[in-house]
Amino acid sequence: MPVGSVALQWRPPPRSFARSPRLRARLEVGIAVKIEIALYATLSKYLPPDAQNRKAVIEVKDGATVREVMSQLGIPRDLPNILLVNGRQAPEETVLKDGEILSIFPPLAGGSAVGQPLLTGNRSASRPRICRW
Repeated sequence: MPVGSVALQWRPPPRSFARSPRLRARLEVGIAVKIEIALYATLSKYLPPDAQNRKAVIEVKDGATVREVMSQLGIPRDLPNILLVNGRQAPEETVLKDGEILSIFPPLAGGSAVGQPLLTGNRSASRPRICRW
């Protein structure tokens, strides 16, 4: 070692830094970040067992996308959904940062086929009113 240089040695983080062995292993390999997830209606069955009120805090690798988190939770890729990150709609490719909130909703109501008019009013009437937006 040349004169004046300092030998750097890697030391594991203190025990309080990562209490669980799984998290410690993840942190030694790469950085883990914590995000809050909220799954609603039929998607709540994909929450971790320790979830409360349809919400849970999970650890994911730094740079994880919404799609990767959904895969980690076991949500099927072809399942229709509405994605929100911190209350704003976001695509599946959005990279999540520490402390962000990911909310996933299934489609909340039915709809009409594209190009089909929506019917409004009393169905028993002889001529239903057609609403065109």
